[in-house]
Amino acid sequence: MRPKWGSGAHHQSYQSLEEAVADGCRLCTQLQRKLEDNDWDRDSLFEVEYLYNDRDLAAPTLSLLWNGPDSWCKKVWDLLPVRQDNVQKKYLAKANYYCTSSTGSKESLVLANLWLSTCIRDHTQCDRPQPSSLRDWRPTRLLHVGNGVNGIRLCEGQTIPVGVKYTTLSHCWGKGLKRKNLTRHNIDAWTKAVPDCELMQTFKDAAEVTRKLGVEYLWIDSLCIIQDSEADWLHESSLMCNVYKYSHCTIAATAAANDDSGCFADRDPQLDMPIQFDFSNFAPQSPLQSVTKDRADKVRDTTLKGLYEVHKSGLWRDEIGSSPLFARAWVLQERLLSPRLLHFAKSQLYWECSELRACENYPRGSSTDGYIPLGHDTASLFKVQRELSEKFTTPHSSVRLMLQKLLRWRIRRSKSLDREVLEDWSWIVEAYTNSRLTQERDKLIAISAVAREMKPIMQCRYLAGLWENDLVKQLCWFTTEKSASVILSRPTAYRAPSWSWASVERKCLIRRFCPANPIIEIRSAHIELAGEDEMGPVEGGYLDVQGRLFKLDPQGKRQGVNGEYVLFEGLSTGLELLKDDSRTEIDGQLYCMILLISVGDDSVEISGLALQRLGSSNIYQRTGLVRSCFGRNPDWEDPIIGLLGDIKTGDDDTCTSVRNDSGRKTIRIV
Repeated sequence: MRPKWGSGAHHQSYQSLEEAVADGCRLCTQLQRKLEDNDWDRDSLFEVEYLYNDRDLAAPTLSLLWNGPDSWCKKVWDLLPVRQDNVQKKYLAKANYYCTSSTGSKESLVLANLWLSTCIRDHTQCDRPQPSSLRDWRPTRLLHVGNGVNGIRLCEGQTIPVGVKYTTLSHCWGKGLKRKNLTRHNIDAWTKAVPDCELMQTFKDAAEVTRKLGVEYLWIDSLCIIQDSEADWLHESSLMCNVYKYSHCTIAATAAANDDSGCFADRDPQLDMPIQFDFSNFAPQSPLQSVTKDRADKVRDTTLKGLYEVHKSGLWRDEIGSSPLFARAWVLQERLLSPRLLHFAKSQLYWECSELRACENYPRGSSTDGYIPLGHDTASLFKVQRELSEKFTTPHSSVRLMLQKLLRWRIRRSKSLDREVLEDWSWIVEAYTNSRLTQERDKLIAISAVAREMKPIMQCRYLAGLWENDLVKQLCWFTTEKSASVILSRPTAYRAPSWSWASVERKCLIRRFCPANPIIEIRSAHIELAGEDEMGPVEGGYLDVQGRLFKLDPQGKRQGVNGEYVLFEGLSTGLELLKDDSRTEIDGQLYCMILLISVGDDSVEISGLALQRLGSSNIYQRTGLVRSCFGRNPDWEDPIIGLLGDIKTGDDDTCTSVRNDSGRKTIRIV
């Protein structure tokens, strides 16, 4: 039986580490890379110890304890015990595959084809059958890549066969490049041949992968949408849902920051693939300096020994979640809607579909022993979100599961709407707004395909990023500084009403409540669309809201947990103001309209809109969110409770809020 936890000394000096690297120790070479990534001071005290933990975890892990001026402890590796009868076997028993020095090698694409063929043959959850109403549908334009002999040409309309099999490309355009774009001037010539397509390395690589996957057609946004036609761009963006949903496979240039970089990456198989390491050869063990003597004796007795396969931890987080591609907002809907994704990351290939997440390190997902590495969740993509573990380490991964759940609900439920559906939408908005857009105008368009997929489930109007059902709760969004884009909170050009999260340029969180009592009534909601697409860009919109309007006065330097405290009708309360743009001062009188009260077993949560009047009219604009959470008695005596209504306690000790209807008025929020 292997030990549950323990520690061991390794290198006491950097010189010792360098000597081990020079001798060819792959584990020490990986360690040196980690140290260099942390920009450590070579002249500082150097000592590294290993921490081993196999208690209450899905897999044993190996961490580094860095003893120096800036000490840190980081989980670096996951461990897989190697059975003696398996020592000489290759990790992946697949003919013609072995790890090479390039992710674009024919050997790597053997594995990609294995994942693809297995998915098509065996996976029941990954198919996207076209309904009878879309039986003859195919993308407006596709690139015919053929066998590579006759080059690439653009196909459109009836020249594309019904039931066509095609791949799609998910990529970063990049800046400052001499781009290859489809325009009104070259579209006719491109139907004969797309000249110099190979000059864009990512396009060249995507065409090669498409052929190697046995597919003849490829869809690339910049080559299949007329880039100098606003009408064509809006029309094609409304079809993006179908383009990705019915693709054979999406090729993701995950590690490429621009289209000059290409899909493929060079690598060192000796360092980027799993290492077999015998821990019995470690230096004599020494306990950690921070543990007691009794525990130190136990540590010595439980030191890790034997042969293990050592895998880098956090692969999905480091190579997918932190990649250039995943900082791009458009990729969210591309990833959620695609039935299959093949990622070309910086050190290996990764695979995603509804039944498998795998990579070259873990080609079958989890091992035959049921081993699930931390940071690499391989659970079914059809599990309900709240049943999932907390092992998601990449943006969108839990969101992808939610959308799969919603697609399943679309089949099962046609008339009912569960609170979980709106909560899932709030998770999607959070992931989306934490990404970057090059064009401000794309805010609603770049998520429109996901909204279009959810529309039949929601069974209500889509209002510039919010759903009419349970709209009051969705108005309770707020911005956070932890955003991928650091620019002005509201864009210079109009994009959405101020009450929509799409009107700001920061990561947004939508409050999730216990059952809540709305304090306001939305009398009407209006959106002025820029075109005919309900999910597309908007030119205006307003809400007519009836409720009680209160004066709000910030208290300057008096800060709460999340924002600054405010006076509510001149009274000191527990309300905090979370401004939509915390870096700017708000001039003029602020007003507040409380949206709802949520009463829990031992607390009361209040949320409302911070508003500014536009001129002398009855029209207001949102500037932030006010909220507070009060504990049970005596905090319920806060003056705001008396102004809004009352809290009643029932015989069973349950609590409800009673609304105060005096002084209500109707205002318009734009």
